[in-house]
Amino acid sequence: MIGSDEHTSFSSGDLTVHGTLRMPETVGHPVPGVVIIAGSGPTDRDGNSAVPGFADVRMDTHVWLAEVLAGRGVASLRYDKFGAGETGLGPFADRPGDAAERTFDELFVQVARDALSHLGNRHGIDADRLLFLGHSEGGMVALAAAVDAGDGPTPAGLALIEPQYGRILDILERQLTDVLGTTPGVEPADATTLGAWIRTGVTSIRGGTELSPEDAMDPLPEASGATAQLQATVPRLGGAREHQRQQQLQAILRRREVVVGDVAFGDDQVRLLRLLEGDRALDRRTPVEELGVQEVETRQRLEVVDGARQHA
Repeated sequence: MIGSDEHTSFSSGDLTVHGTLRMPETVGHPVPGVVIIAGSGPTDRDGNSAVPGFADVRMDTHVWLAEVLAGRGVASLRYDKFGAGETGLGPFADRPGDAAERTFDELFVQVARDALSHLGNRHGIDADRLLFLGHSEGGMVALAAAVDAGDGPTPAGLALIEPQYGRILDILERQLTDVLGTTPGVEPADATTLGAWIRTGVTSIRGGTELSPEDAMDPLPEASGATAQLQATVPRLGGAREHQRQQQLQAILRRREVVVGDVAFGDDQVRLLRLLEGDRALDRRTPVEELGVQEVETRQRLEVVDGARQHA
């Protein structure tokens, strides 16, 4: 049976995070708990976005997820992340520019860790059966929080809904390169220079090495207009403010595995497939004979999806 929603809140640093707890009907024993993490943009706890043009469209996807979980005897906590819903900008409401001094870990990943701790401390929750369920960018947040749980509990498993289907640095490099090549006012030579700078930074992160002082500097110091704006969007991978984030990214990027596991939810079994960054099944350059059985099955599924897209 599906229980009712209950408003709740918890602290994460100096931010008060507001959310909703959904419990299954009374079952007489502690139940597993899942923290639902929203994707990118101003997406609130219920899965609705405040992006202009969509603010009046209510999808309530996270409400549906909570109902499905509760129907299977699983509790869930969904929350308004930083910048969304009732949580909003919190202490930065009157000085939003100051939020730029905080790291992605502080504003998003740590909130997920604190949400898991908050859920695990609730009466009726089995603290040994806590999971993250992340959608889109929420999948990346879930991975980062699971790799480094900090002072909080380590999740028993992950459920990733539509996470990135390739290595995230490959995606970022491709997106930035595409923008450089199509933005009016950016000379081809400048686009080539900035593209090479991006690749240097990607190589540095994957290799776990520090950028040289020369590579950490803007390669086009005299740039103006669109070129200067695009240059400013490229992460200064050698900067001190990014060091902590680099370490967290490296921890994820160096993991190369496919994990398939069964997590018991009462009498139900939920099969979780975790595709971590760097997965060899996603890298078509890896010969099939070097893949394990599960990796081969994963690649076959991906090829079916790719084929369907090509004929759509």
